[in-house]
Amino acid sequence: MAQPGSPLALLTDLYELTMAQAYWEEQMFAPATFSLFIRDYPADRGYFVAAGLEAVLDYLESFRFGGEELDCLASTGTFSADFLHFLSGVRFQGEVWALPEGRPFFVDEPILEVTGPIIEAQVVETYVQYDGQPAARPPGGSPPCTGPTVTWLSSSSPAHADSRPANEKEPRRQED
Repeated sequence: MAQPGSPLALLTDLYELTMAQAYWEEQMFAPATFSLFIRDYPADRGYFVAAGLEAVLDYLESFRFGGEELDCLASTGTFSADFLHFLSGVRFQGEVWALPEGRPFFVDEPILEVTGPIIEAQVVETYVQYDGQPAARPPGGSPPCTGPTVTWLSSSSPAHADSRPANEKEPRRQED
């Protein structure tokens, strides 16, 4: 399990943090749902098997920005001191729905959905999408403070997403 305040909070793209600051500046704290799914099959594959949920849940449970992470972000000159102070208190308070481990799934079928205040959901997006694997980042993905077949869409994205606000969606039921 990740340790609280571990540098895993910085396993995100700079874009996610700049979006979070924009939401914060506009006082946007409404819930948002992000869905993870795979668009295309690799050659010679007709299905996938769900795996990796425990690592994602561990990350979300321990998610926070410690002093070193906040100092690192401050050194970029991109973030206001007030926003960094806000980040110091952020903990993931959202909800997660996921396919059970070992269950087969197909393209365009949600594997995992995260619903929470938009800032929290935005910042954890990169880690959840790539399960903390920096080598899996697409070209152009840039983590802050350091020199795809998977797609993550927000509930506001027009394609492959349910655009209803999170509080109007019926919860998905896990089948036994």
